[in-house]
Amino acid sequence: MCGISGMLGHPDITVVHRMINLIQHRGPDGQDFWSDDYVALGHSRLAIVDLNGSRQPMRGINGQVLVANGEIYNHQKIRNESKYPWQTNGDSESIIAL
Repeated sequence: MCGISGMLGHPDITVVHRMINLIQHRGPDGQDFWSDDYVALGHSRLAIVDLNGSRQPMRGINGQVLVANGEIYNHQKIRNESKYPWQTNGDSESIIAL
């Protein structure tokens, strides 16, 4: 199971980095971080689909930012029916495309 961390308001980035480090055991396949002036998101990834790609937090083409844990079972159907310009082979990106 992946680990997700975050902070709203005026986030203290060092705190969110510490959160990611504390949940690193939840996702040994990579950790990453995204922030702006009001939100900070961290993700510790346990890869299930697209083992080498699909790093999170994931950015959509319209500026959306996603952190997710789970498996989207119908992601191939969503891919086949969508004109979204896919950037990865991962299932989580199908959430952004909806």
